[in-house]
Amino acid sequence: MSIVPAFASFDTPEERDFIALMVRRANAGALANAAGAFLIALVALFAPFWKLLMVALVLRLVTVGMTGLMGKLLERDVANGRPLLPGINRMCVSLFFGGASWASIIIVIPVSALASIEALSLVALVLVGLTIVTMVVSPVTRAMWSFVGGFTVVCGAHLLANLDQVLPFAVTLVGLLVIISGFALRLSRDTRRTIRLDAENRQMADTLGTLNLELGEALDRADKLARFDQLTGVRNRRAFEEEAHAIAVRRDRGRDWYAMIIDLDHFKAVNDAHGHFVGDEYLRRVGAILANVEHVQDHGVAARLGGEEFVLLHTAQSMDEAQSCAEEIRERIAALSIDGGEQFVETTTSIGLTRWREKEPIHAALRRADLALYDAKRGGRDRVVVAGDSGSAIRAA
Repeated sequence: MSIVPAFASFDTPEERDFIALMVRRANAGALANAAGAFLIALVALFAPFWKLLMVALVLRLVTVGMTGLMGKLLERDVANGRPLLPGINRMCVSLFFGGASWASIIIVIPVSALASIEALSLVALVLVGLTIVTMVVSPVTRAMWSFVGGFTVVCGAHLLANLDQVLPFAVTLVGLLVIISGFALRLSRDTRRTIRLDAENRQMADTLGTLNLELGEALDRADKLARFDQLTGVRNRRAFEEEAHAIAVRRDRGRDWYAMIIDLDHFKAVNDAHGHFVGDEYLRRVGAILANVEHVQDHGVAARLGGEEFVLLHTAQSMDEAQSCAEEIRERIAALSIDGGEQFVETTTSIGLTRWREKEPIHAALRRADLALYDAKRGGRDRVVVAGDSGSAIRAA
């Protein structure tokens, strides 16, 4: 049974998050690298082995530049959704040499000068640098071990070659390196755990967002089902009463409102002679006409009161304008022609119209409009009748 190394392909969203975090940390660590190089150069001013130290510093700067370039290329691969394994491998190689460059700073120190203040300062700087870099690359375990491996191989070879002279120093350095590696490994596990939790939280947030969106759409559909007549598409009686109440509360005194009740003539005969399918199609067409008037009017409110009876509230500059609107509705309904199979079916409509007075309950205005509608029916149908302010009907052809 073979064991597949963790993050062998780096193709999962979680692995990409780890790599993106490592690259962000590496970019943020540029200032720390510059500060470290400056401090090493400062020590070189006082160290008798400054020439070798400057060579090691140049190697260090070269590897920093190489790692930075690999990081930029890897960041581009992450952003563009490309396969990350080649970029990770290049990054690991540059980090291996980066670890070796830190080791080169130690191996240039002569054995005889290990106890000097310059040597101890350099060792301290190297340990700090090792700690920072391992923390930076800890999200990706392979990259972290590549860096630690580069340092261990070069520094270990040097210490083994001079073990009889540097044994206490070697033991101390190995102990510190083990501590740093253990700390970095723990940090790596914690970082991966945090990223996994973040990914789960984002997924949960996306799921909740989708559920909230679906819930909002379901509520909108439920509200529409509760407020709109499913056959004709205009409001039902309940929604009309709510809209009328809202208009009464916010009513602009400079705007005149008019109410009309529209009732199809001889509609029962249409259903009886041609069936409810034709009757329903008629009602749908009438609903479309009223919905269009409502849309054009901006402030209009159209509704189906029940059966073949509709109501429309709208604004107008005068009664003549309101009457003109009612006549247009009557003519458009009269022009409807529904295919009834053997013949095309046509019908007319009667309309009662009245002005909705200020501070007047809507049902009072509708009563006057209803009385005018009955006068239109009694007067021969297919006509608009205007109710006077006293409640008497004024016929309008």
